[in-house]
Amino acid sequence: MPEPTATSCAARACRDYPTELDDVLGHDQVGHLARNLLCRSGISTVCELREMTDQQLLSIDKFGQRCLARVREKVPAPQSRSRAWASAPS
Repeated sequence: MPEPTATSCAARACRDYPTELDDVLGHDQVGHLARNLLCRSGISTVCELREMTDQQLLSIDKFGQRCLARVREKVPAPQSRSRAWASAPS
């Protein structure tokens, strides 16, 4: 029997126990799809999700534009560090 990987353990944990992504992404087909794909990739918190770029999200297998739109509707994209520093008051 193969050793369980971190990703498979994370996916099982997301399936067996509610995560904070459940309520954030919504309880419809797109929300559930996005949550399941994120969980299979080892992402189970809003904090982890907030730090991901659109390109990183789209690199997740089967994570398409509909899932990306839902995620960005509910969780804003990370600010570029250079923009964050530039806009910070001196």
